[in-house]
Amino acid sequence: MTDSIQPAQNPLSALPNINELAEQASAARFAKARSDALSQSFFNVCAVDRVVPMKSPLRETVEYRLLIDLHCISMKDMSPELQASLPQIVDQLFARVMLEPRA
Repeated sequence: MTDSIQPAQNPLSALPNINELAEQASAARFAKARSDALSQSFFNVCAVDRVVPMKSPLRETVEYRLLIDLHCISMKDMSPELQASLPQIVDQLFARVMLEPRA
C-alpha cells in the first residue's frame, strides 16, 4: 500500500476573509478601550488615546477636550448628568474615529 503525498496546504487559505478579521479586531479594540475608559472608579482617557490617532483632527474636538479634562477624575466627583453622558460622548468620538481614513 502506497501513501500518496499531499501537497502542502497554505495555512492562511483556511482563514476567513482578512478584511472581516480586521473589522472584528477593530471592533474588539474599540470595545476594550470603551470598557477600560468607563469601568473604573475614575475616567481613564489613556484608553481613549489608544484608539484616537495622535495626528487626528478629532483631538481638537469639544468631545475629546472634555474627555481630556476628566482624565483621572473620580466618577463620584462628577455630576450625575456628566457620569451618565460619558458613555455617549465616548461612543460618539469612537464613531467618528471609525469614519476617519486610516493612514
